[in-house]
Parts: sequence; structure tokens; C-alpha cells
Amino acid sequence: MTVQSMAWGGLHFSPREFACKCDDCKAKFVSMGGLDPNFEVGVLRLAVELEKLRRHLAVALTINSGLRCAAHNKAVGGASMSMHLKGIAADLSARGETGESVRGRVETLIKQRVMKDGGIGTYPDRPAILQ
Repeated sequence: MTVQSMAWGGLHFSPREFACKCDDCKAKFVSMGGLDPNFEVGVLRLAVELEKLRRHLAVALTINSGLRCAAHNKAVGGASMSMHLKGIAADLSARGETGESVRGRVETLIKQRVMKDGGIGTYPDRPAILQ
């Protein structure tokens, strides 16, 4: 177990939630719930920031997509330079919230220096998802 793995204990998230969703990665990295350990530090930093958002919203966040291998990123139509390829991006939704409302809260938390600014976006065709 890595030091980073032990740090997950204080979060409402697990490495599995951020792992690549493709079957190859799930099988290859089974001991980490499908999460490639080479990306664990970056994913953990992202999870820490999202934990701040979760606590502020007081609702569970669903990680729809986190780290993606190149093959899976291509299969889902991801950008060739997607931050998902580095494990530093997540598409998420919050129960009862639109992507725009969550985005507004993230922007407020960034202005208040509660969260780090890492770039945020919404999908016009999926209004409940925040990237």
C-alpha cells in the first residue's frame, strides 16, 4: 500500500471512482480498483479538491469519468490533449444540481481560495455534468 493509498481514507471518494472505465484497465490494475498507480498522486490531488466541493454542497458527487487511457479516451470522443489522460480531470454530477449551478459554486470557492483553480466547464448537451 502506498502513502497515497492510505490518504484516500479521509475522503468520500475511492480510487475506483476515478479509474479508467475500460475493461483492459480494470483488469490490468485490479489491485487499485482499476486505477493506474502511475497517476494516483494526480488523481488524489483532484479528489482532495472535489472533497472540498462535496462538503460545501453537502451532497454526494458522482464521478462519471476520471482517468482515461488513450484508447478509452478516443472511444468516448475525448480531446487528444484531454486532462483525463493525465488523471487530473473528472466529469461529475451532484444530486439535485445542474452543471451550471455547481460551476457557480466552484467559481465562488476558487475566488474564496477554498479550492484551487484547475479549469472548469460544462457540456451543453449534458446539463447535469460539470467537467
